[in-house]
Amino acid sequence: MNITLHIIRRTTAMHLLQSGVDISVIALWLGHESTAMTHIYTEADQAMKEAAFAKLQEPDA
Repeated sequence: MNITLHIIRRTTAMHLLQSGVDISVIALWLGHESTAMTHIYTEADQAMKEAAFAKLQEPDA
C-alpha cells in the first residue's frame, strides 16, 4: 500500500476526532467549507458509534 498525503490527512483527521477535537475545528484544519463534508469521519469510526449508543437511555414511560 502506498502512503499518500491524502491518507496521512485522513488518518490525522480521524485521530483528532477520536481525541475529542470538535468536528468544526477539524473541518477548518482540512479546509472544508462546512462540517457536512467532514461528517464522513464521524460515520467511519465504529468505536465512536458504540460509545454514543452506550450513553443512550430508554425514556421513562
